[in-house]
Amino acid sequence: MDRASWAYLAVDAGLFALFAMIVARVYRRGGREQAERAKHRMLEED
Repeated sequence: MDRASWAYLAVDAGLFALFAMIVARVYRRGGREQAERAKHRMLEED
């Protein structure tokens, strides 16, 4: 494999790892509640 193929593979793996971390953060226990807390606070102020 040439250099460009390795670079493409590395970028692909990095993007997949980033996506996996975001999914894990959103769907872990309590993650959704923490993310929604600010929205509910804003709605209560109105």
